[in-house]
Amino acid sequence: MSTPLIEGAFRLYSLCWRVAIPLLKRNRRIAEGFDQRTLRRGGVCPSDIWIQCASAGESLLAVEILKTLTPPRDVRLLLTSGTSQGMDILQKACAEIVPGRKHLTATTAYFPFDRPEIMEKAVKTVNPRVMVLLETEIWPGLLRALKKASVKTLLVNGRITPKSLGGYMRFSSLWPELSPDRILAISREDADRFARLFRTGEVEVMSNIKFDRVTAAPAETESAAHDVTDVEPTGEVEPTESIASPPEPAPDTTGEIEPATLIAADIEPAVGNTEPALIIAKGMAPGIATDVKSGVGEVPTRPPDTPAKNPLHGILPERSPFIVLGSVRREEETVVSRLLATVLKQRPGTVIGLFPRHMERLPAWEEILKESAGSFSRRSALREPVSPGSVILWDTFGELSGAYSAASAAFVGGSLAPLGGQNFLEPLSCGVIPVIGPHWKNFSWVGEEIVYKGLLKIAPDWETAAGLLIEGMDSPPSRKSVVHKTGNYLKSRQGGTIIACDAVNRCLQGDHP
Repeated sequence: MSTPLIEGAFRLYSLCWRVAIPLLKRNRRIAEGFDQRTLRRGGVCPSDIWIQCASAGESLLAVEILKTLTPPRDVRLLLTSGTSQGMDILQKACAEIVPGRKHLTATTAYFPFDRPEIMEKAVKTVNPRVMVLLETEIWPGLLRALKKASVKTLLVNGRITPKSLGGYMRFSSLWPELSPDRILAISREDADRFARLFRTGEVEVMSNIKFDRVTAAPAETESAAHDVTDVEPTGEVEPTESIASPPEPAPDTTGEIEPATLIAADIEPAVGNTEPALIIAKGMAPGIATDVKSGVGEVPTRPPDTPAKNPLHGILPERSPFIVLGSVRREEETVVSRLLATVLKQRPGTVIGLFPRHMERLPAWEEILKESAGSFSRRSALREPVSPGSVILWDTFGELSGAYSAASAAFVGGSLAPLGGQNFLEPLSCGVIPVIGPHWKNFSWVGEEIVYKGLLKIAPDWETAAGLLIEGMDSPPSRKSVVHKTGNYLKSRQGGTIIACDAVNRCLQGDHP
């Protein structure tokens, strides 16, 4: 029940928004869709289900729900996001998935500002039967408006860091009144934190929906790395790198407003894990026992390239080991150059493929390689096999997956500096156990057990990473075995999308969510 203290807190919260909104219009990213955010023109519309996604990452989860949801009767779905990146994903999904779907229509809009008066108007306009909040979309104005309108509210794929919890707990008396009707968290630790925040014992654990977006494909042959047909490289730049699983887009945080930041500052976690001992984010729950329909929510990964596909045979010497340094970021160039030099010193015949994450860093890498490696070749200039001990600086797109398929060992960048890491599932899908540094916050959802299963090697520094690469190169595991274990690991954690959709359907049918 609302108290004078809570009423006063919301009046203050509304005043903060009133002051902030004109200032926010100056932000280029927030200015986009500003009229929808303020409900002045366009935006939300009457819908049976309203799904709110913060940005791109949550929008990809919503796409899985959209693909899997089978409502019992005709329903209108509203998908909202706070960023243009999220909106692009949602709009594309609605255009590609919804047409022809039985019982389902969908629209998109920018998420309204959380000023209580705006949110009450938004909820009245939408009049949803079910509200679905993804991950950590805890907006006081929205939650209060939903409570006033008696809308059933689900928080799915829920996660909340200890630091975020500490920020929210500054206003501990506020949240129990605003608690969603059902909370499904991705780990027992997250569930306990939500239970503490909302003072409820009814928080469940579900599989992370992100696992439904990836799947491992069968390996082809152990010798696929060099038993290939020569394909003349063109040097043309392809539109994008081939990926093993859909990448998590880079966080679109410029101008992004986080829930409750107007009443609790600095509640977001720091980027990257910095303690070598804490190499994986804690609390990933094992997958629940549930049947997952074949193909539901899955995006096929590329298998290790077959002889007819891999274009790299023409540039790699047949009997020299090949190491990939993939997705290397600017902030880690110095330590990666030392890693590269160490590997060449200890294993002089090794061929190293260097893939900068961003092409604009190629000139900088040319200067670095002149000092650390002595010589190098640009990938686009190669028409015949390089000599053993060579470094190939990759300046073409589209071949990282093929390189992983040909590699004896691989390092995945963005992880030797606090940058959150890059996609280490890609080399795994190609049968190579990746080496990464201690910073991999962006992929901590994969869970710490992947290390215990021997499918990921964590190095606290570049020296250790170099040693692990040499170890993997000297004794590479069976590609088929790696792909098989990876597939089992992913499959055992899938099913979260089905659980989320079942909760939504129960609400639509009038059952307890």
